[in-house]
Amino acid sequence: MPNLRLLKVKSPESGITLYWEQSLQERGICFENLVWFNWKAFPYESIPSNFHLGNLVILDMQESKLKKVWLETKNLTKLEDLNLSYSRNLSYMPDFSGLLNLVNLNLSQCSSLKILPNSLSCCSKLETLNVWNCQKLESLPMLPSNLRSLDASYCKILKSLPNLSNLEHLMMLDLSYCEKLTKVDGLEGLKSAETIKLCNCVKLKSDIKKKISQHISKDLENHKTCDIFFGGNEVPVWFEFRSESHSLSCQVTEPLKMEMQGLILCIVCSDGRGEEGWLLQNFKFVKAVVEVSNESKNFTWRHESVISLDYVETTTWMIKIPICVWKAEHGDTIKISAKRTICVDYMPGRVIKLGVKKIGVHFIYAAASQEGEEVSEENSRASLSI
Repeated sequence: MPNLRLLKVKSPESGITLYWEQSLQERGICFENLVWFNWKAFPYESIPSNFHLGNLVILDMQESKLKKVWLETKNLTKLEDLNLSYSRNLSYMPDFSGLLNLVNLNLSQCSSLKILPNSLSCCSKLETLNVWNCQKLESLPMLPSNLRSLDASYCKILKSLPNLSNLEHLMMLDLSYCEKLTKVDGLEGLKSAETIKLCNCVKLKSDIKKKISQHISKDLENHKTCDIFFGGNEVPVWFEFRSESHSLSCQVTEPLKMEMQGLILCIVCSDGRGEEGWLLQNFKFVKAVVEVSNESKNFTWRHESVISLDYVETTTWMIKIPICVWKAEHGDTIKISAKRTICVDYMPGRVIKLGVKKIGVHFIYAAASQEGEEVSEENSRASLSI
């Protein structure tokens, strides 16, 4: 079938032998026009060298037996999506310098993979990198600047990351449960960040929360809401308003010669076991809802996010909310409440409530600019004392 473009192979059940490898070895180049190739549980240690990959756009080999994807360097200028997830024998990744148009790379649950090649930085269009639960991965190389999403959660021996300051387009960063990770450099460069997850990174230096807080407080040009998650059970002392309940009311203040830029919420969450007596060892994620109501203007802003709840530790959820997405001015009374969202657990008939232990509010300000005069970088930093 020389003109075949789409090929999906379902691996046969045990007891049936497929002589695919022998067929490939007996003939020359195969499938020269193939664009999309999906073979779940591919049974061989590498893709045969005479299998033509030059026109592939999507290569999907989840749960494969691959140890090496291919043996020699490939120049695959059309490949955009490479999915090798759950290939637990995969221990060696090829040279990426020939994959210039790669957009999505999924290596999640490749539990034998220890390193990624430095040539990964050559993938000039890479937007999504998923190495979730790569249990032997110790480090990541320099990442291409156009990356939008990086999921390295549950990489439990990941010790080092490259400086992230070049990732100005990164929207999602998940490093949860990277238990050996000691530092994250370059957070100030994440100008497009919408979600940052650092839950259960038990060896991160204690000043990481301070750095994150400084970053989101001074990044006034980013008009996007940003969710940040990490461990801990306290609202930082620099939050002007604090409450040990699931809601808080306060009045918007505005210091002299300062302009309101937004606010930061801090919510300390638990799995609700203190109230309900549940030990949720099997449940990981809960959808949470936060509402910011301006009682003076009869306006409510609503925000949803998925929270990873640990049955031992509490989770601190920070939200940066720019002024452009909610309506408030000096003197307004606002009420912040975290909804006790109900979700169904794995056990039939049992529900889970999000427990909210504490809430904090901090207003972000910048120095008011004169007519025709820009706010200086120094003065544009939030009036934040840590």
